Amino acid sequence: MKKASLILFVMLALAASAAAQNKFSETSQCGKAEKDYKIEVGDRPGHVFQIIQVKCSFTKGEIEGIQIKEELATEFSEIREDAGRGRWLSVLTMANGDKVNCYGELTLTLKDGVPQIEEGTWNWSGGTGKLKGIKGKGTYKANIAADGSGTVEGEGEYTMPASKK
Repeated sequence: MKKASLILFVMLALAASAAAQNKFSETSQCGKAEKDYKIEVGDRPGHVFQIIQVKCSFTKGEIEGIQIKEELATEFSEIREDAGRGRWLSVLTMANGDKVNCYGELTLTLKDGVPQIEEGTWNWSGGTGKLKGIKGKGTYKANIAADGSGTVEGEGEYTMPASKK
């Protein structure tokens, strides 16, 4: 019985170490939207559906020792007066060419119809090359300038498949 308990303990310890959480933090600079489509809903002033696509470059952020180079993000938001909610999808491109798939949810705070702050959650759902199988989640906040560009800061944690450790 002691031998079975020892084997179970070792297996649990190995499983725990294989799924160890790695901390992540990032800072990026995003330009103004390269693509920006708005459709007025028509039920009241300021109610729009918006799709934008934006590129960001990273001043801080690495995964498994690989620097994040850039991100191409596409957002879909519903905006009502001075607040908005939405979803987004993006692809992170690493310095070595590997990619990470990312998606999340967002809330927007606007002033006089102009976005000021975007914040939300992110999730990583796989990647390529050395980052194949990555899983992660966290939060972010973006301060948006009058021209639509912004600074993003995020943090969270991720895991790699046991075979990638």
